[in-house]
Amino acid sequence: MASVMNVSDYKVEYDKAIKHNLYTGKISDIKKQAFEKFLVLGLPTNKWESWRHTNLSRLNNLKASSFNSLKNTSIGFNENKIPINKLIDLVFYNGIYRKDLSSKLPKGISVSENLDSILENDHVYKETPFDLLNTTFLKSGIKIIMESNLETDHAVRIIYNSSGTKSKIIYPRVIVNINESASCTLIEHHVNDIKSSFQNGVTRISIDKNARLEHFKIQKNSDSMIDMSSTSVKQDQGSNYNYFQYCDGSEIGRSRIHIVMEGDGSTCQLGGISLTKDIQQIDNSIIIEHKGKHTTSSQIFKSILDDSSSGVFDGKVIIREKAIKTDAAQSNKNLILSKNAGMNSNPQMEIYNDDVKCTHGSSTGELDPEALFYMRSRGLSLVSAKSLLIRGFLSDLIDDINHEGLRKYLLIEFDNWLVENHKL
Repeated sequence: MASVMNVSDYKVEYDKAIKHNLYTGKISDIKKQAFEKFLVLGLPTNKWESWRHTNLSRLNNLKASSFNSLKNTSIGFNENKIPINKLIDLVFYNGIYRKDLSSKLPKGISVSENLDSILENDHVYKETPFDLLNTTFLKSGIKIIMESNLETDHAVRIIYNSSGTKSKIIYPRVIVNINESASCTLIEHHVNDIKSSFQNGVTRISIDKNARLEHFKIQKNSDSMIDMSSTSVKQDQGSNYNYFQYCDGSEIGRSRIHIVMEGDGSTCQLGGISLTKDIQQIDNSIIIEHKGKHTTSSQIFKSILDDSSSGVFDGKVIIREKAIKTDAAQSNKNLILSKNAGMNSNPQMEIYNDDVKCTHGSSTGELDPEALFYMRSRGLSLVSAKSLLIRGFLSDLIDDINHEGLRKYLLIEFDNWLVENHKL
């Protein structure tokens, strides 16, 4: 694999920031420590097991510069409406949080832009080189706090949108604290229209005792954008985390999710749909770490791959010694529509005690020729038969979405994808 952006390029940019006194006080110390860790680790290569199938060579055409214009403009901003009532929008435009484009907050939900607070707990997370770069070059972020016992019918949507013709590297950061017994919905909506750029985002979530979070991620970036996101979740006793992602944009879309189930009786459910075409690559790297007793996790990710596209599923469930009575299930299913498309699936389980119930599996295949023959014998055209089988492959995941407006929106987006790729 060709070398990606050189570490020395980032050193030049960091030195520029120091020279211009962009980092001061506590923030400066945190950023310095992060960058020193990055210099030790270096950038990932295909020799790293968790990056073995990710084509980072496509980053070569990007410069490391993070000093993009921060003009206070909304020209080109794409709201991309979702038919959900009581939707609260928090907007990042060109990598910068924009309060002026964001919604007024209801009682029980607060947002802070203080970087000291946003960065203060970095040291407790297992950070990748790109996490460390996010910390080093972070200019703008938010901390969202849901008060204890909050039950709201509002959904919070974070819009990540960039536009323009100049390549950028964008470093958004979101911290979400769900306090005890609160229940809420979070949507991360990526609708970046900018060409040949790199978004390196970090989201860190803590879910306190008996709290619940429904978390949706929708990735609809331009086909030439590279998007690498890192999501870390810590769960306390009796908490529930429900995550679903839908991806059909970006030249490369890598989603890293690391969940630590520390509290007894905590549960999490993860689901995801990836649609790839042309030379796109969607990469899902997932770690669920069971530490508490009587914890339950399930994950099912499905991909549809067309043309010369590729996908990666690198999923790991870790069950620690004290995590007795764990119930964990992991599944990855993939549908190949072209002889040139490919999928790398690597489901894994590390189990360090015997008192558990665990299952995992993976399957990759093509459309069933016998099913196609049967449907055509009943009068359906080949195109219609293929369309029904493709829809059937994903229908269970979309049907399980509780929010009617979001479910309808994703069904429309999926239908559009089928039409654009001549499957209808």
